[in-house]
Amino acid sequence: MVMSYYKEDSLNNYEMTIIFDPNFSEKDVARVTQELTGLLTNLGAPVISEIRSERRTFAYPIRKHKEGTYLFIRFQGPPALPEKVRQELMHREEILRLAFFRLPPTPPPTELVNQEKEGGNNG
Repeated sequence: MVMSYYKEDSLNNYEMTIIFDPNFSEKDVARVTQELTGLLTNLGAPVISEIRSERRTFAYPIRKHKEGTYLFIRFQGPPALPEKVRQELMHREEILRLAFFRLPPTPPPTELVNQEKEGGNNG
């Protein structure tokens, strides 16, 4: 029996990195970004942040392109969600690369931690 470190019903923090074709216009990138955030929301994943980057030059060619536009979206979701999103996006021609990274859990705000410490010492 294999034991999982993570609960199946727990939400993990993820960052999705997408590299778009350099011929894709800024309007198209904005449109696809809206579609992606809508897809994540429909799948029950709240979007935490979205960072659009400028074009960057690659270290090596990807599909004969030397540069592309990067998009980073952070969201929360169950462990099976990245694979569902990957299945939805894998046949889109404008996406050169797609990667998901599981991020460490967000620590509680320091104010709450300080209040708990102070409350624990008084009692």
